[in-house]
Amino acid sequence: MIEALIRRWYDELWNPWNIHVLSELAAPSLTFRGSLGAALSGHDQVMAYIGGVHAAFPDFHNEVIGLFPGAADANQAVAHLRYAGTHRGVFRGIEPTGASFTYEALVRFTAREGLLIDVQPLG
Repeated sequence: MIEALIRRWYDELWNPWNIHVLSELAAPSLTFRGSLGAALSGHDQVMAYIGGVHAAFPDFHNEVIGLFPGAADANQAVAHLRYAGTHRGVFRGIEPTGASFTYEALVRFTAREGLLIDVQPLG
C-alpha cells in the first residue's frame, strides 16, 4: 500500500504539478523535508514549496528507480529517485542560471491510516 502512495506522490502530485491531490495522499500534519533543503509541516507549506520548485524549475521531474518496503514496518518504505530539471526561475533568491541538473537520492516515506505522514530524504 505505501508503494502505491509513493508512486502517486510523484506520478500524480509532483510530475504533473497537481497540488490538488495532496489531500488524497498525505495527512494534514505531514512533515516533509525536501531534497532541496526545506523542512516543512502541513499541506499549505508543502503546496507552497511545490509551487516554488515549479516556478524555478518548470521541467523538474522525479523518476522512481526503485522502491524498498520496510522490513520491520509495513508503513515505511524507501524510494531511490532520480531528479532532473533546469534552473529557469528565481529560487531562494538565486536568479535563473539556465543550468540543467540530474541527481539521485534516497527518500524515506512513512504512512499511517492510508496517508503519508512523513517524507524525509536520507543522508
